[in-house]
Amino acid sequence: MNTEVQIVANKISKMANVQKNEKIGTCQKLVMQCNAMATKIKDGEKVDMNKLQDLLIDLRAFISEMIMDLHDEALGESLVLRMVFTLMPAYTSLFNTFLRRYYFQKNAVPVNYEMFMSLYKELENESFIERMQDYYFLEEKLHGADVLDVLNAQTLIGLNGMVQIEDQLSVLKALGTKEKVLLFENGLNNYAEKRLKESIPVLAGECGMDEKECAGYFFDELKPKHFK
Repeated sequence: MNTEVQIVANKISKMANVQKNEKIGTCQKLVMQCNAMATKIKDGEKVDMNKLQDLLIDLRAFISEMIMDLHDEALGESLVLRMVFTLMPAYTSLFNTFLRRYYFQKNAVPVNYEMFMSLYKELENESFIERMQDYYFLEEKLHGADVLDVLNAQTLIGLNGMVQIEDQLSVLKALGTKEKVLLFENGLNNYAEKRLKESIPVLAGECGMDEKECAGYFFDELKPKHFK
């Protein structure tokens, strides 16, 4: 009997490893797809909106599955949380681009906007937060204050993403056209550049650099697009 039980246990273990490898493989594939899409966007290449939408759908489905599977023994909480909070910033960035380009093309909100937005609500789910809290308390043995710091940091990833998308939509609705949006953003960028230049003497003093070296760091090495 013990031999039969061990055989079954071994089979279950192998199945769990297969499941784990499949999900890790899916995550790695999504990361590569996100990187490829982000590179196209950064380089100003034409982006297929259907492919961008499909990638968002795949990301949303996978992240949601990981949120539900936080206690999946085949993966382990640490791995699940790393995957969720690694993919979330990419999701927000691509969602932001998709919303912006869709609105410019059709002057309307995407029909699946609420579906994409609902992922952020899943991160606020009490059950998910409680499971994260239990993991950091019971498994990672973190102090209460450290647990709160980790939970707050992870919660902010979702909250900041949601606010970024909502702000983007508010601007699109208020200004209406691509030309007005770009004009508004250029104004903000020019203002930010002006304020940064005015702050160089103070920043140089705080960083122990001379002003020319400090300006070179911000305007040459970092090379923000709107400061070129």
